[in-house]
Amino acid sequence: MKYHLTVVHEFGNYNKGQRITDPDEVASVLDGHNHTHVVKTAAPEEPEPAPPEVHAEVHDSEA
Repeated sequence: MKYHLTVVHEFGNYNKGQRITDPDEVASVLDGHNHTHVVKTAAPEEPEPAPPEVHAEVHDSEA
C-alpha cells in the first residue's frame, strides 16, 4: 500500500499542513527521526489503465 504524509509539526523545509506525496521522500521521512512530525494516510489508488479500444473495420456490402 502506498502512503502520503501530512505534516503536523514543522520540520526541515516542511510546513504544517503540507502534504508529502513523493514515494522516495515518504520513505525517507518515515525511516528518519521526523516520522513523529507527520500523519500517514493511504494514497489514493491510481485508476487502472483502460483497455485499448478495438475498432472493427466496416466494409460496404456488395450487391
